[in-house]
Amino acid sequence: MVHMKTNRIFRTAAVFLCALLVTLCLLTGCATAAQPSLVSEAPVTIKLAGYTEPFEIHTQLQKNFLEASNVAFISKYAAGAYEKSYPQAVTLGWEPEKDAPSYRILVSENEDLSGYWVFTSTGTEAEIYNLKIGTKYYWRVYSLSASGAVTGMSETGSFTTDPTPPRNLYVDGITNVRDLGGWPTEDGGVIRQGLAYRTGRLNQNKTDTIEPIITDEGIAVMVGQLGVRTEIDLRELENNEVGSLTKKSVLGNSVNYVQCPMIGTANFIQPRSYESIGRALSLFADEKNYPIFFHCSIGTDRTGVIAFLILGLCGVSEDTLYRDYLFSNYGLINAVRIPANLRPYFDVINMYEGATLSERIRTFLRTECAVTDRQMDSIVRIMRADAQL
Repeated sequence: MVHMKTNRIFRTAAVFLCALLVTLCLLTGCATAAQPSLVSEAPVTIKLAGYTEPFEIHTQLQKNFLEASNVAFISKYAAGAYEKSYPQAVTLGWEPEKDAPSYRILVSENEDLSGYWVFTSTGTEAEIYNLKIGTKYYWRVYSLSASGAVTGMSETGSFTTDPTPPRNLYVDGITNVRDLGGWPTEDGGVIRQGLAYRTGRLNQNKTDTIEPIITDEGIAVMVGQLGVRTEIDLRELENNEVGSLTKKSVLGNSVNYVQCPMIGTANFIQPRSYESIGRALSLFADEKNYPIFFHCSIGTDRTGVIAFLILGLCGVSEDTLYRDYLFSNYGLINAVRIPANLRPYFDVINMYEGATLSERIRTFLRTECAVTDRQMDSIVRIMRADAQL
């Protein structure tokens, strides 16, 4: 228990430092490249552990569903009654340096360590969350004196993460958080990671004062690590489901907060929500709004509509749409979702013209939600790694 508490303290310090660095970069207009004060030259005195196999970010319980041939068995693995949506940490280790009271760990997608995330540890391991799937990372460890001065360093090491989607995330205080990216398309493409996130709510519903659910540590992850710029809130306004939010995100002034209220009933794709669906999709058509996160209350059904439309528009398979939707059962949603809950989404879209699901979604969005072909082309270009539109 003491070890877990200590690790939690390390993670908290890491994400807050990361958020501070990003904030400073935004204020000074600099990029997120490595700063001289953190990437220092020092004697090579630390030996890193070597990793040849990809790190798995999914727990065994999550893997059981993702590897199952039949998605209908989701309730065997998770039924929305407990928090099981968090990923498994990537644990990096190194040999201790004599008398070093602490270490600084830099992790980056780039070999020169630019755009790094920074973590700290007083031991010889660091637990890293929220890495992209199917990605090669580079890392370096620095030893620090009691005053914080760099006394030694390692060579630059590397490791990879397993490519199995989804990229589920650990954001303290909220549940059911994952990246839309990482899913394959039927024509051999892939959805880009790090652009769009689906989540549960960040604050309590139906309160007279704003009561955050997300913690300060969670905010640091969303703003600092994930770099979120836009929040799309799909909760209703007339019954104050939004919990007194009006123009400002719980994440702070750096995040653009947009309300696109959808009706919270069993039939989630319905005419009363078409205008809000169109407004939400128009936000995804503008690159300046990314990274975006969107949510309703528990992040499953109305959130699922937006995810369904975007992923379907980009050409993922029907099986993928079911797996993305049903993964919400690992979150604390206080209900179970089964394939039959998603079937009405297909039923609505299949009433529209088109040879493929993607084409029928286009017809629906154009006809009912006032989303233009140019906007839809833009969404596909942004979200697909191989799109040529």
